[in-house]
Amino acid sequence: GMAFGVVPAFVSTSHARDAIREAGRHGGGRRLHRVLRSLVVVEVALSLVLLAGAGLLMRSLVKLQSVDLGFRVDGVLTASVVLPTPRYDFLASGHLFRESMARIAALPGAQSVAGASCMPVPFPCIGTSFWRVDQPRPADGQLPTSHVRPVTPGFFSTLNIPQIVGRDFSDADTADSTPVAIVSQEVVQGLFADGSPLGRRLRINVDHANGRDDVEWTIVGVVGNMRSTLDGPIQQTIFI
Repeated sequence: GMAFGVVPAFVSTSHARDAIREAGRHGGGRRLHRVLRSLVVVEVALSLVLLAGAGLLMRSLVKLQSVDLGFRVDGVLTASVVLPTPRYDFLASGHLFRESMARIAALPGAQSVAGASCMPVPFPCIGTSFWRVDQPRPADGQLPTSHVRPVTPGFFSTLNIPQIVGRDFSDADTADSTPVAIVSQEVVQGLFADGSPLGRRLRINVDHANGRDDVEWTIVGVVGNMRSTLDGPIQQTIFI
């Protein structure tokens, strides 16, 4: 607005004397009219560019709003908690979170409560490699990769993530019990085309709660895919 207002004013001022002198014969300076006509053409062209850009932006916004994230977002309240590690070790933090979730679940209106190490969007959480124990380990650089998400029992039901087959985590799944994992459909399609994944074991490049990295995780369930970003392909996810 300023540019298209200042330029004609400047041109009009600088050519005011000529315009007045020639007003009787030409109805204003021909040069001034040519400049103003050119400005109108440029203004219309820029307006069309802005209009096209706004249309593309609106179309992208509509597409993003229609993306199926794979979990419920309406009516869900989230809160992030970071505990000071000198005060809360693994056992103390686990006790605090269990007690906190039990108290939150008792609040009026609370239907379901669960915890996770990271929010679904926009955080992919832990990205690492994994492989099947019943098959030869692929060479470095050829290992499949996955997002690994530590979650509590009830995480899938709280976010309405469908349980395809198998079971959810339970309070019996502790640091001292058999390590179990739940995989997404994307993992099944990419790694278990030869049959059901239930009962199969995985090696995952993460440390177990006991500090070991050579743990074998037994698959006990399969859930629907969930997104960690609004664009791009759906990523494989392993829940522990």
